[in-house]
Amino acid sequence: MDELDKALVALLMADARQPLATLARKLKVARTTVQSRLERLEASGTIVGYTLKLGAEAVRPLIRASVLVSIEPRNQAAILTRLRALPEVERAFTTSGRFDLLLQV
Repeated sequence: MDELDKALVALLMADARQPLATLARKLKVARTTVQSRLERLEASGTIVGYTLKLGAEAVRPLIRASVLVSIEPRNQAAILTRLRALPEVERAFTTSGRFDLLLQV
């Protein structure tokens, strides 16, 4: 990779959706030069794809977790009621063994 390739890759890393004309203007080269460089970088495996970065709000619904909880048995009913009222708690189960509750959040 020469300096132009490195500069092109840096611009794409910042925003891979930039039009070829914008990249060419920033690099001070012809649009066809950018296009041929991109094709060469893709063919050589230097650039293997383009991706999407999601913001925290978009990712949050995709994250799931199971949480094991130990509680005092005498408080189980009240705790379950409060936990099930939380919007983040999708399901709450009682268990036997080392832990008392299994929460899916």
